Amino acid sequence: MLYRFGHAVSARSNIPETASKCLLLYAALMIFVAASMRQRYYAGSFNHWSAALWLAFVAALHLLQ
Repeated sequence: MLYRFGHAVSARSNIPETASKCLLLYAALMIFVAASMRQRYYAGSFNHWSAALWLAFVAALHLLQ
């Protein structure tokens, strides 16, 4: 089932663009989870906000290439 979804998403665009879109979608999910759990960003620990930030950063790097 996931194979079909991945194939359908990647069939219409190139791989780096599709990967960055998936990373942005996952970053948005992490933001939703962090907001619903009322987490705050702390530099000394890794939580959902940290994951959302680095996922968005990596996705932006893919889009800039």
